Amino acid sequence: MAAVQMTGESEVPMSDMLREVLLSAAIFVPVAAAIGLLSLYVSRSTSAEGSRRFQRAVLLLATLVVAGTATALPWVWGEAAATLQRVLVSFAMPLTTYLVVLLAVNWIDLHIQDNATRLKTRKALIYIGILVVFVALLKVWVLREEVNITTVAGIMGAGITLALQQQILCLAGWVVLIVHRYYDVGDRVQIGDVKGDVSDIGIFHTTLVEIGGWVSDEQSTGRLVTVPNSHIFSLAIYNYTRGFEYIWNELPVLVTYESDWHKAQQIILDFAKEGVGEIQEKFRTQIKTMAQKRLIHFTHLDPIVYPKIADCGVLLTLRYLCEPKRRRSSAADLTAKILDAFAKETDIDFAYPTTRRYDELFEGKRATKPPPSKPPHD
Repeated sequence: MAAVQMTGESEVPMSDMLREVLLSAAIFVPVAAAIGLLSLYVSRSTSAEGSRRFQRAVLLLATLVVAGTATALPWVWGEAAATLQRVLVSFAMPLTTYLVVLLAVNWIDLHIQDNATRLKTRKALIYIGILVVFVALLKVWVLREEVNITTVAGIMGAGITLALQQQILCLAGWVVLIVHRYYDVGDRVQIGDVKGDVSDIGIFHTTLVEIGGWVSDEQSTGRLVTVPNSHIFSLAIYNYTRGFEYIWNELPVLVTYESDWHKAQQIILDFAKEGVGEIQEKFRTQIKTMAQKRLIHFTHLDPIVYPKIADCGVLLTLRYLCEPKRRRSSAADLTAKILDAFAKETDIDFAYPTTRRYDELFEGKRATKPPPSKPPHD
């Protein structure tokens, strides 16, 4: 039993080496088993097969690195041990945070039904996890006693500012959005020339489901549009739903000059008044709430029809309240009702561009001669 291990100038007896091996195994086996079981549970709770494979690969690699580093700790001393400990923390902290966040996200997906709430909660957890990992790594590698924190902070700050100007501006825009809440997930907005429904608000970008474009009446195009958060400082933001749940919409109807436009106006108005009582009451309540913060004043909330003389006839424009995302469907419902109602009236006709010969001598208000008689048919 005279075998020994040479370590520099000293010799380690076989019993001490055996004790180190057993200690290493005692560290490696529990760490590998714990992370392996947790990764198995996490992968099973994930629905997508591709995501499961990726998570298993990441967790397996992290398990080997963490367990291997922890196993090597009893074999090193001095500065090497301190460096190895920092390496261990650098792998263990992100891995632990990843597992905790992944478990929390899976739980949220199972127990929170509202899509907007689920998305915001998931993103908040991810951001918190990233912040925890960043602070931990900063503490391990930068904020040590032997490091001049002021010098490091100055150099890092200057480098980051020069290299990431646009990203810093986007990050500042995200902070402004979180504080002032100009829009939220689910709101319908227009940012510059882009219109859409907000589907995600990231740290650097806002994602919209585009509406309009080549599709009429602000219907969805199916495209996703990514807008940098720096737009908050340079572009106008139009929010269709923040503050008020309803907007004003207009529906033009053109009838001939010979039609009874008074009757047509009343028919259109009657259809518009159906079912608007609840909308008007909600709108009045919202106006009272918003008037406490801003100078907002609406006095006439009932539907109204404005007549106007047009080239081809009398233009009757209906103005009414509707939900922003039901702008097209509400106009379609009213149009169908108006078409059916006008079809039953003998003194109301739709107008459209036509060519007509007008003889003032015989058809004017001051006509003195009877109109020429039509030749008899053969």
